[in-house]
Amino acid sequence: MQYILLAKRDKSFVEILAYSKLQDNNISKRNVSTKDLNLTFENLQKLENFYDKKLMNYELLVESAKSFGELQANLRSKGYKIIPQGSKPKLFVENQNFLKINEVSKKKVVEFKITVEHNESSE
Repeated sequence: MQYILLAKRDKSFVEILAYSKLQDNNISKRNVSTKDLNLTFENLQKLENFYDKKLMNYELLVESAKSFGELQANLRSKGYKIIPQGSKPKLFVENQNFLKINEVSKKKVVEFKITVEHNESSE
């Protein structure tokens, strides 16, 4: 699962704002901008309205974990002190990746050959 978390910058508190049921276990990103998130307009508005009030002392995180217990263990290992005790998100549940795909990762490698024919004329 992927989680959007609100974390106090001094790592003393973390709260689950949203989660996605998609299984992507390679994400761990701090200080995420709402512009980097792949959300519906409605959910983006919910997040911005909630987060803007706490902007100075908090940051958004996107984390992935196979289970809620793994998320808790990952947060503890990164130094967060008060971690969520329940997996219920404060704002919403999505069924898509939270982070936008980087344009570079979308590029396809195309292999091609160029054949040049050279005709020598004898004079």
